[in-house]
Amino acid sequence: MHKSKGSFKTKALGFLKKNGVFFVLGACFVLLALATLLFGSSGEHDNAPTGDANEVLQDPNQHLDDIIMPSPTPSAQPSPLGTPVPDITPGAATITPKPSVQLLTPPVDGEVIWDYAMDELIYSKTLKHWTTHRGIDIAADAGTPVKCVMNGTVTDVYRDDDFGVSVKVEHSGGIVTVYSNLEDNVPVKKGAAVNAGDTLGYVGATAISECGEAPHLHFEYIVDGEHKNPRDYVFFS
Repeated sequence: MHKSKGSFKTKALGFLKKNGVFFVLGACFVLLALATLLFGSSGEHDNAPTGDANEVLQDPNQHLDDIIMPSPTPSAQPSPLGTPVPDITPGAATITPKPSVQLLTPPVDGEVIWDYAMDELIYSKTLKHWTTHRGIDIAADAGTPVKCVMNGTVTDVYRDDDFGVSVKVEHSGGIVTVYSNLEDNVPVKKGAAVNAGDTLGYVGATAISECGEAPHLHFEYIVDGEHKNPRDYVFFS
């Protein structure tokens, strides 16, 4: 019995001496494989995409009350020293009004009895037919002083075949004004410098084409050689 045990021990020691290197190498390979599995698995978890910071990962079996929602990111507040934020409250915007045209003082005070009409026909009581009208007629008593509407120079004093005794005044900016149906006693001469408010003549009844109308002044407003509606430039009540 003792001999058998000694023989087995002797054989085991001999086997280990011969094959011990292989056992050591095998153990090293096993340890290396385990380390690769452990560290490789840990790296995969570290490199896994995390998704959006505000994304909520939910377990399908998790109750709604147990889910922790991410707190909202506070919005940036404007710096008190930064650019002020414009007020967009309805009605807060300020609308700059367009400058209005300054209308001139009329040459005589009175009611307009025959208006400007170059794009349409109006009926003439004197001529007994429909016609155009290149000026505006302002009712006024005979002898009423006729005033110049703005500064200028008298360029002509003449008798028109249709509108009677007339005074033409040239102003700056290509503007010309004409005052007709005046009395013969015109107080201004051709070439005279006149100011706004100066008397150019007196309401008369010399206009043959308008003698059927009440006493009035026939007034024309011309810009760059084209007749315009005097109402666009002169205030008539």
